[in-house]
This record gives sequence, structure tokens and C-alpha cells, in this order.
Amino acid sequence: RGILGMYLLALRYNEEPSGGGRFDGYEIHEERLGSRLLTIVTDGRYSSLEKRADRYRVSDTIDPSSAGPGRILRSEVVVSGRFDTIEIATFAMGCPVVYYVIEADGSFYAATHVRLLREAGVTIAENREVLPELFTYGYVCPPATMYRNVERLVLAERVRFKRGNGRYEIESRQLYRPDRDERHDPPASLESAADATIDALASAIRSLRRVDGEVAVPLSGGIDSSIMWALSHRELGVRESYSVSYPFEDPSRDREIQYAESAAKALGAVHQHYKVTREQFLQAVVHGISAAEEPIHVQAPLFLLQYASGLPSSARILVSGAGADGRHGKRFLQKIRVASDQWPTRWANARPDLSRRLEQFLGSLGIRTKRLGFVNASNLPTDDPGHIAWMFDLSGDKGWVRDHFGIEPPGDAPGRAGLIHRLREYDPYDLVSFMDLYANVSVFQGIWAKMAETQGRGLFCPFLSIPAMDAAYSVPWAEKLVDLKGILRVVCHRLGLPEFIVSRAKSGLGISSTFWAARGGALEPLVPLAKGVFDIEVIRRVQRRPDNRKAAILWCILNYSIWKRLLIDEEPLETLVEEIDLTSLDSTRRPAQWKRA
Repeated sequence: RGILGMYLLALRYNEEPSGGGRFDGYEIHEERLGSRLLTIVTDGRYSSLEKRADRYRVSDTIDPSSAGPGRILRSEVVVSGRFDTIEIATFAMGCPVVYYVIEADGSFYAATHVRLLREAGVTIAENREVLPELFTYGYVCPPATMYRNVERLVLAERVRFKRGNGRYEIESRQLYRPDRDERHDPPASLESAADATIDALASAIRSLRRVDGEVAVPLSGGIDSSIMWALSHRELGVRESYSVSYPFEDPSRDREIQYAESAAKALGAVHQHYKVTREQFLQAVVHGISAAEEPIHVQAPLFLLQYASGLPSSARILVSGAGADGRHGKRFLQKIRVASDQWPTRWANARPDLSRRLEQFLGSLGIRTKRLGFVNASNLPTDDPGHIAWMFDLSGDKGWVRDHFGIEPPGDAPGRAGLIHRLREYDPYDLVSFMDLYANVSVFQGIWAKMAETQGRGLFCPFLSIPAMDAAYSVPWAEKLVDLKGILRVVCHRLGLPEFIVSRAKSGLGISSTFWAARGGALEPLVPLAKGVFDIEVIRRVQRRPDNRKAAILWCILNYSIWKRLLIDEEPLETLVEEIDLTSLDSTRRPAQWKRA
């Protein structure tokens, strides 16, 4: 209760009206057509029902102060007047999460939160088929979820269901596609794309003018967040900026504070840095998983704490610079391009069979060639687990996954396999870029948004507006990957941002995992929470020599254990928080011993 933008829609058979029940205090609309009962639950402010003769439309927004077409929508569910069709759509800028369930008896449910599905009577159980995927990539790729028989939409997707044979079946799925036609239109230059990007971002931010004074802009000091702050300052008059960093970082090495404060000073922002304690961070891991209803990433507890206490209470909408990387060129995409363009491997695209045999031969001699591997992975069929799309976002230790689950990763990844199949028509660059949007961004931005909602705040990501994404995709990859974020660097120059912001290395809230994953490290107080889910000896073996991939496994073990106890076993949140072994904080390594990645 009190979560921003929640709603539930249920179409069930032979049910009696609820009369409120567990949803007492929310707005409930119920209507019967024959044996089917339509139940819609909204909060009446951030989510609402619009009823017409031919349809029922449920939508949610981050901006309840406006009505009509000017609202900033996050998602919508539309049911035809005769209950024959249902359409669900997500709008990327608000980073919504929408789940749906089609039960064996033909009942249909759509909801913003898994807990709402449970309260509506849906059986919530663990989906163990996705566990190898979770431990290989750190998250489960939509439409699959951690819950059996529960699926979700990706960002910027519209799914239409039609009733047939006594149940609802998917009739069509529409994903965002860039507005470009390279057969007829000359590709855009960096300069023209930069101008289109500024127009798109400024237009998105101007839509917040009606909530002037209720907007906050976190500023990390990187290119993306600096652009967001500069445009928010120009369009909305924003003057304050905010940042957060890990509590166990050596202050002399804390690049997050240095980046944020130096950018704020150069931009003329009044800056506030929220200082997090180790105890707060550990508790926020548990609270974050509870809010997200799925395993989270290592940065998420920081954002939850910032949303809770590091921003003014008046800030209802948070303008985030997240979501730009995959459209403007991730380092992973650049590696593919470099491998294909360098003379030792340039021939491989023309002779993929010979190139693959050469790689296998060198491998048999113990010789690994990363460039040849990238080229060959790009030329494989998309359903081959060696294809480049299966390498993207791979974070866990494949040997551990193989030994623990008895499968050869990245096999048995149903969510990822389904999404790759839908994107199989694209070249490797577009495919990986769309994977970033529909997998990585859909999951992690959704987590951030759900955590913000628990604090009564809405997340707003202008880089995920359709015009901004169209502008990014208007430039060919061959040009974009010469200089990562080349379009955004031109944007920075157009906006007059200082050169040191434009040219310095990306920070990205990265810290070395070798200290927090080791026994006695920063996460040690969370180990007791894995009891009953993972054997302690399994955890200790992972901690013996924790490189980055082993650290990712430890993070997944702790996350998965906490998630299972909270969301599947329904243990009280307070119980898990009380089990955090805060006494072990005294034995964790000191900041001076820790190094940045």
C-alpha cells in the first residue's frame, strides 16, 4: 500500500464480486459479462480507469497533476467492451514493469506488482527453469520472470491478446523499431543527430513544466547525467543536483564524489551528496529486493537510499540520464567492430567456416584469440549459444554454473533465447543494442522505478523517449563506434558543457569486487540470510578467490536467497533485516585496503 502507480486487472470465470476484501481502500470497479467477471483495482491518482461503451482503459502515470493526452504515461491496459481482446502497452520513459498471467481455466491477469497477483488469487511459485540464466547473466531476460507462469512486457512493447478456444492467447507483439529506412534516406551525421537528440530530450523535459518545483536531477558527473542536468536547468530552471556513492569506498579514491562535485561546480549547481553508512547499505539490499520483487544489482541499494533520504521530500519526479549507452555505443559493441576491422581478422567475415575451424584449432593448442572469437561469434546463427548475443551481459562464472546446475552455460536460458529469437533478423550491432534495451534496461530501469515508487517518486528517463532513440539509431554503427557516444559528445559541446566532463573516463559506480566478495568483506553480514536456501560451504568456496565472475555468483546467491525467502516463502521483511549480522561489520576490511576496479 502507498506504492505509486499500482493497478490490477483481472478477468475471471464464475467468480463472485470481491466487495473490497484485501483491496479495501483502493478504487475497485467490477463488471460481469456472462460468466466472466472483470475486476479493476487502481489507486485513483497515479493509476486510473477510463470507461467507455466500447472499452475499459487502465493507465498509470508519474504525473497525476495533469489529465488527458498531456499525461506522462508509463503503461496501459485496454479491454474491449465485450472482453474479447486485451492490449497491454509500456512506454519506456517511465520504466514501467507490467506482469501478466494466463491461467489454465482461461482467466487473465495484468498487474504492476507480483504481490497484487498473489492477493488476487494467482498462485505465486518459483520458476526454477530460469535459475541458470540468473546466475549466468545476473538477471532474467523478459518476457520470462522469476515466477512460474508469470510473464512481463519489455520496454516500449505492445502485446495484444485475443480470446479463442476459451482462453486468451497472444495475437501480436510489437516492439519499438527505429524510425529509419536506409534504402531511401541518407544516414544522419553526428551533428544532425546531435541536434535531433537535443530537440527530443528538451521536448521530453519540457513536458515536466506543469510540475515545476517537484523535479530533481541526480548528477553523477558523467556525460549522460550532465546533459540531463543542463537541459533541466535550461527548460525548468532546476538548480540543485544530487549524488550518492558506496559507503565502503576509500575517500581518497572515491571517484563518484569527485566526478559529481566537480561537474556540479562547473555547471553552477547547488550540490548535495548523500552519505550512506555500511549498515544502511546492507539493510537496503533486503529492502531493495522486496521493492523490486526480483534480484537486484549491486548499485540498486544506493539508489533506494538516495530515493528514500537523499532527495528533498518535494521531489516527486526524478530525471535520470540512464538508458543512453545501448543506443549510442557500448564498449561491447565497439569490441565487435574493432575485431572485424583489424587486418589480422578482416578476412574472417568473408570465410566464416574457415575462420571458425582456425579458432578451434588454435584453441586445441591452448591459444585464445579474442578478436577472432568476436568475429566468429558475430557470424554464427543466432540460435547457436556461441553467437555474440549470448556473450552480451555475461557476468557469472560459467564453470560454477555448469557444476552447480549441471548445464553448459549459456544453455537453459529461456528468457534470453526467446528474445534473441524475436530479434534474429537484425545484424549483430542492432541485435545487441536491442538486447540492451529489452533485457538489461527493461530489468534494471524497472528495478530503479519500482524502488522509487515505494518512496512516492516517479523515474523519468528522457533518453528512452522514442524521438531520442530514433535520433541515436539514425547514425550508422560504423560511425558511432569510432568514438563511443560521439553524438552525445557533440550534444555536450552544443550545450556548452566543460571539456573535462566530455573527455574523462566513464565512472559508472564501479568498485572492485575482490574485497566485498571475499570472506569477511563488506557483504559478509548478509551471508546468514542465505540459510535454508544455500549451503554455507557453497558460499565459502565461492569466497576463497573471488574474482569478478565469482563475485557475481556470490551476489546472485545472496540476492536469490533473500528474494526466495521474501517473495516465495513470504517471510516478513523485518525478520530478514534482523538477521543481518551487523556484529561482523567490525571485522570487514577497512576502506584504505580497498581498491577501485
